[in-house]
Amino acid sequence: RHINVSLPQGSHHLNVYRSAATQAPPTPQPCRPFAGITSGTAPIFIAQATESDLNIPDSVGIHLDPKQMVRIEQHFLNATPKPIQGTGTVTLTTTAEDGQTTVADLLFWGTPNINIPARSKGSADMRHKTVRAGTKIFGMTAHQHQYGTLATVIQGTSQQDPGKEIDQLVLDMEDS
Repeated sequence: RHINVSLPQGSHHLNVYRSAATQAPPTPQPCRPFAGITSGTAPIFIAQATESDLNIPDSVGIHLDPKQMVRIEQHFLNATPKPIQGTGTVTLTTTAEDGQTTVADLLFWGTPNINIPARSKGSADMRHKTVRAGTKIFGMTAHQHQYGTLATVIQGTSQQDPGKEIDQLVLDMEDS
C-alpha cells in the first residue's frame, strides 16, 4: 500500500528489490546496480531524495510472496572531509491480497549510453520502450543527476512519432 524511504547525509540513492535469492548473505556485499534483474530480481522502488514516499492507489498493489526476500542496495557519496555513517530506512506497509487488487510492478528502462566528459555539455540518446496495450501506469518519473538540465518522459505511438510530454500521473495505454 505504501513505501517510505528515509536517506541520511551522504546517500546518493537507495534501490529496493524483490529478490530471487533464497538466503540472505551473512554480511553486506559489494553490489552492482540492478544486478540480477534478468534472473528474477526486480526493482520495486528507487529513492534519491531525503524522504521518498510511494502511495499506491487503492485496489493496486505490488506483489510480495510470503517470506519474500528483499534486497536493499544503497550507494553513498561522502563529499565532506569527515567520515559519515551510512544508513537508510525502508518501510513497507502491506495488506493481504483480496482478489480485487490489480498487481502492479515497476517498469524501469533507460540508456546506459551516457558519456559526457566533465565540465562539458552533451546529451544522452533517447530510449524507446513499447508498452503492451492494456497496461495501466499510475506513476512515472525521469532521472538525471545533479548537473542535468532536462529529463522528460514522452508518450508516442511509435519510435517515429515525436509524441507528447507526459504531464499526468495516471495513463491508460489502451488508447496509445
